[in-house]
Amino acid sequence: MTVATTASPATAIPVRIIFTEKAEEKCLAVATAAMLSKYLREALMRRFNAFWITHVPMVAPTAGYYTDGMRFLRDIEPKRQEMGIGDGELIRCR
Repeated sequence: MTVATTASPATAIPVRIIFTEKAEEKCLAVATAAMLSKYLREALMRRFNAFWITHVPMVAPTAGYYTDGMRFLRDIEPKRQEMGIGDGELIRCR
């Protein structure tokens, strides 16, 4: 458990943070956040694909997951280099 407080001890409000598996099954707020996150990801991927289709018209869209993402990177590589878009700007590193 982690407790965080505000800057002033007089107005400090303790906060409890819980990490749990399958929290979306137990908590409406977590389920709502998960749905919103998935929706936003899909909307952003549509925009991402639309951007690349304007530059590489025959490229097949990607959902961005690893295997298909690698295919997509190969498909856009020449244009990406031409545009000066480096790996660090496009590929997530852990």
